Amino acid sequence: MLTKSQLREECYKPSTKWVHAGSGSLGTVFIEFLECRDLPNTDTGGAVGNLTDAFISAIYGDVLVQTDVIDDCLSPMWMPWSTRALKFQMSCPSTAIFIAVTDYDVGPLEHETIGRVAIQLNKFSPGILYTLTYDLHESSNLLEFGDSVGKITVRIRIEYDEHKMLMASLKPPGQSWVTSKRKKTHQVAKYCTEGPHDEDTFELQLFWSHIDEIWGKKRMLSYMISDMFYSLIFWRDQVQGLPLHSAVVFYLSVNVVEKPHLLPSYILFLSGWLMLASLMQRNNHPNPWKRGHSLLHYWNILVHGESLDDSLKEIKPMEGYKESVKYEKRWTDRMNEDNRQYARQADLYARLQEVEDDSNIRTKSKSKLKGALIDQILAPKLLYYQQWLSSICLKIRLVRNVFNWSESEIAFFVTLALFGSSFIALFIPWAFLLRWTSRVVAWVFLGPWMRVVDALLHGSNDETRRKHEKAKASKQIVQSFMQQHKLARIQRESALKMKAFRKLLFGRYNTRVPERGYLSRHEDIPLPESFAEHLSDEFIRDTSNSSAFYIPGQNLSGGELIPRIGIDNSQYLADIQEEKKLLESQYNSLADSRRCGFLTTQHDEESEATQQFELVRSDNDVICLHSPDLLESSIERSTSTTPLTESRSTENVAQKAIRIDLKSKLLSASLSVSIKMNEPGNTNYAHSDISSVTHTLDDVSNWAQAAIEEEQEPIDEGVEIVPVMSGDELDRLGEESINSGDETSTVFRYVKNKSE
Repeated sequence: MLTKSQLREECYKPSTKWVHAGSGSLGTVFIEFLECRDLPNTDTGGAVGNLTDAFISAIYGDVLVQTDVIDDCLSPMWMPWSTRALKFQMSCPSTAIFIAVTDYDVGPLEHETIGRVAIQLNKFSPGILYTLTYDLHESSNLLEFGDSVGKITVRIRIEYDEHKMLMASLKPPGQSWVTSKRKKTHQVAKYCTEGPHDEDTFELQLFWSHIDEIWGKKRMLSYMISDMFYSLIFWRDQVQGLPLHSAVVFYLSVNVVEKPHLLPSYILFLSGWLMLASLMQRNNHPNPWKRGHSLLHYWNILVHGESLDDSLKEIKPMEGYKESVKYEKRWTDRMNEDNRQYARQADLYARLQEVEDDSNIRTKSKSKLKGALIDQILAPKLLYYQQWLSSICLKIRLVRNVFNWSESEIAFFVTLALFGSSFIALFIPWAFLLRWTSRVVAWVFLGPWMRVVDALLHGSNDETRRKHEKAKASKQIVQSFMQQHKLARIQRESALKMKAFRKLLFGRYNTRVPERGYLSRHEDIPLPESFAEHLSDEFIRDTSNSSAFYIPGQNLSGGELIPRIGIDNSQYLADIQEEKKLLESQYNSLADSRRCGFLTTQHDEESEATQQFELVRSDNDVICLHSPDLLESSIERSTSTTPLTESRSTENVAQKAIRIDLKSKLLSASLSVSIKMNEPGNTNYAHSDISSVTHTLDDVSNWAQAAIEEEQEPIDEGVEIVPVMSGDELDRLGEESINSGDETSTVFRYVKNKSE
């Protein structure tokens, strides 16, 4: 029997069983759930050994994965051979991993939730192995973070293209849903992403929490402004003991006094400098887990395609712990002192109010309504305001995350845009624009002729003007309503279609995953015992040799009628566009070669025989069949077919050629039409092309008429498309193989040109 230390040593070995889950093309997240500690006992009968049966649920993007259940243990450890290791596909840079620890209950009873944590990934770097320990909390959106209900240890590493990830942050994140077949699983997924509180139902505790958060952010803003003001004015230490920010502000202020036209440029520059100062303050934090990437890190990725950052170093356990405690204590003492001042003022105000109430001799009546009844009456009315306050809090959190560089990719582009705009603003003649704009406004919109304009637009008398304004306002309201109603119906129909598809494919219970995973009131920070180390080749080798199975993501892409499952929609659309560009460039090259007089000679007959195409469908696009034996099969088909009559064959040739031209409309390129003729006196019906040079389809009728006059019978007709690339090169363009018996052919799809 292994001891506890031996079990922990075995637990921290590389996993041998991996679950590949999700859809996305940006990169891969490798996460292993190692252990939980100090979990509460949620089962009855702890005295007889009936303890918590813990399992972990993880949601990332559009997939939910759960680990094995460990029975009757308050500090469970998952071994390398168990279901604990997950490989998530990344589809959005701002998506967080939502983790929940739950007690498993059999039967109709719901699983009892214990605690949750959300891990943001934008602070992590490729090539580093992170072993992180987090506190578990019941909720992250209430007044206080609350006491820890246990700890969880995970091991994470990420692999992605840095430039691709940075550019993907410019796109708004899409909606992701996780669908479950069982209600018990849905409750776990909902707790994993949102916690125990539901914004769709009124909760008085949540309502006051939103109000307190807004006032708390106002209070923090006042602290920041006062600290910044005193630091700049009195030239206090700011960057490595130097008053750098004060020097910059002084230099710009002296210049703008002498050159007022530079004020817009300097305002933009100071805004960018403020973002840069916030980044400096963040990276100077003594806790290494609260720092982020530098501005140079993202600049190298944008310019060179990779970070070129040699500062990726190991983080040791308890690194910066003492300095971080002192830093947090100073801030906490300041907050507590202010709270005491506010409490003292509130107490004095309450005493004053009590004295004033005693001067009122009117008899007061007590409310006959109970608290629960009041909640029932006010809940429907206050729910709207609760959701409105929640939306305001989300916007405030987004601004907070951008300013303090938690949303580091967005903050980088905002800073870059501010500095770039300030440089451009230097060359704009602001004085000239302001002067002439003022002149135009004064002379055009403030003159006495505006009375004439008013009479023409709204009528000459007040009654006519009021009727006109009322009719116009009513018309605008109706038009706006009709447009919004139409959009709402379209969105509703689309949502119902997607809901029906999801219900058919995955289940009936839907859980929405937050687009930006860490827009919560309190941020989950790794504990000081966490550490980071460079990724060893041995660990990668052990991971690559382990077994794995795949759980597809639940993202539906590709259209509402026939959606595709488990495919990243953005990557799917990008692949479609890339394939279309390749085919268009190939066909344009073909058209150019035809226009330049490309001839098919007898010398190229052997090579042409291996590069033939046949039109097999012409509907708004063309499917061309590429077969090495097409020429021989065409000759054999021609020799075994009875010659056509003059009138029927020539009419069919012209009509079919015109019908092909009308239906296919291929890229404004002309198709070379070869009519294989039966020469008199030739009993072998050996084919010969009337014209091997390029002609347009308008010449088909002339060819048919010539065939009648010369009494030649066409025995076969077709569309011949000669490729401009070799067969090996065409194979690399993503062709599909069609198996017909023992012969294998190749299909290419040519799309219609949008320019027509």
